[in-house]
Amino acid sequence: AKHVGRPLDVASHGHLFGVLYGDLGLPMHKDIEKSGKLDKDVLAWMLTLPKVVDDPKATDLINAVLEWRERDKLVGTYLLPWVVEHQFEGRLHANLNTTIAGTRRFTSSAPNLQNVPTRTDLGQLLRTTIIGDDNFVHYSADYSQIEYRGFAHNSGEPALLAGYLKDRNFDIHSLIAAMCGVPRKQGKNLNFGMLYGMGLDKLARSLLLDKTAAKVILNTYHSKIPSTNRLKTKLKGDIRRLGYVEDHFGGRRHLTPDEDYKALNTLCQMESADMIRRAIVKIHPIVKAAGGNCQLQIHDEVMFRLPGDNPEDHRAVLQEVREAMEDVPGYRVPVTTDQEFFINNWSEQAALPWAA
Repeated sequence: AKHVGRPLDVASHGHLFGVLYGDLGLPMHKDIEKSGKLDKDVLAWMLTLPKVVDDPKATDLINAVLEWRERDKLVGTYLLPWVVEHQFEGRLHANLNTTIAGTRRFTSSAPNLQNVPTRTDLGQLLRTTIIGDDNFVHYSADYSQIEYRGFAHNSGEPALLAGYLKDRNFDIHSLIAAMCGVPRKQGKNLNFGMLYGMGLDKLARSLLLDKTAAKVILNTYHSKIPSTNRLKTKLKGDIRRLGYVEDHFGGRRHLTPDEDYKALNTLCQMESADMIRRAIVKIHPIVKAAGGNCQLQIHDEVMFRLPGDNPEDHRAVLQEVREAMEDVPGYRVPVTTDQEFFINNWSEQAALPWAA
């Protein structure tokens, strides 16, 4: 209310429409015309408009709406369900579903522990409510840039293969940014857009550019990394000829020709999903033999615990886990993992002492 001078129901799209398009006279994004919704991406786009940048009240209003939505989602989607619905004797027991996602990824439900925010202060505050068991050290082992490594493996792009073979910690986003003459963040968004099949409009929005500028960067990308389109063409041919996309491990997803835009994303996500499935099978007996157990799987990460209170005592086991996860026969680039342990709660993760 203090930003607009009158009462405002932040949860009401109608009220927000009245203020943003009526009182402030902002231009309407075409996604609004399609969906009728003011989502996070549209509001972030509004913050880049000169009319908003030059008006502190408009900037404060949009930021306040975004902050309210974040708080409302954290309370309604996570905190209250954890406390009221899914907590039994002080523990959360999530379901891990292995056959729901078309890309063979695990999903989590009741409660969903895979999408708990990590990149905001409020999200980290929420994670402090989850603490580990006494007399155990809790660990995570996370594949590093695994979908981009999968893209390099499947595309055979010389620049990417050379980068990963030269440096196990090669940063693909910095390379693409340098090739396209953009900051690293835009290089990362560009890579993400390629793997996830973004159209030009959505890509432009993610790069915070207009369509003309985004098109120039996109053309530069394809001239520098021509294997992207070659791989897409191959996968589309596979769908028309075989009816499915097949990954390095033999995993398949059946798609129709009308769904061929999903092909590259399907390949990279499915391959990383099959890799983490293989990893769980291999590390479970290692962790169990050491007196621990695997607890949760989150995308490309496995969480597990080992008895004791000193990571140094687990050094040999953790090395065995690392070697098992990174052993991927036939892969054209090295696969690497990052291991961390939790100090007091889920938000306080730290590198292992010998790796810091």
